[in-house]
Amino acid sequence: MSSKSLNIGAYGWKHENWSGGFYPDDLPQDWQLTYYSNAFNCVLVPVEYWCEREVPDCEDWLESVHNEFRFHIACDERLLECVPLEELKASLNILKPVLASLVFLPADSSGSESGIGQFASLIESLGVDVFFADTMFGQVMFDNSGAIWKKQGGSPAARFACIDDDVSDMREARKAVEAFVEQLPTDAGAGESDEMNEATLIVADPGLEAETLGKLRSVVEIMGL
Repeated sequence: MSSKSLNIGAYGWKHENWSGGFYPDDLPQDWQLTYYSNAFNCVLVPVEYWCEREVPDCEDWLESVHNEFRFHIACDERLLECVPLEELKASLNILKPVLASLVFLPADSSGSESGIGQFASLIESLGVDVFFADTMFGQVMFDNSGAIWKKQGGSPAARFACIDDDVSDMREARKAVEAFVEQLPTDAGAGESDEMNEATLIVADPGLEAETLGKLRSVVEIMGL
């Protein structure tokens, strides 16, 4: 996987089972994102984060992470039910220096392809990568469940994927990583930047432990990715 890197992250950073283990007991919740970003360099932000009692403060999110950190924003029809479109545009434009993509959830989940049109002006205004669910890993590459997303109008290769099963078995996890990497281009094409050749693998297992995610990242590093 020359000229590319594989980023490993979680589906959100607010995990109750991480408190007292990964997150110190006395760490304020407002500091969790900073703590997370010091250990991992990307995250897929759940739609639910926008539907909490208070709309997230994206200026605070931006100040909480380092310059190399990347946000991927999960999208489905619920998002615009929680946040008005213009307010969402303003919030995500604040995040733009560290915003990597909008990721549309599979059509068979609570989101639907029919709702994507509502996001057209948002997509145009941000100018970031947009990934749509293409097929299930279980049908193509994995015995595990999970989904692979392809860039809108992009090449057959996909640079964003999500695994929603337990990845604590590192041998099996490595197979998942290898399957994802195998479908990526081997080398950068003419005029392509290193950033364009970055790929992201998100673990969305509800029971995920931060220690497991750290081990997966170590496996990726050992693989030279």
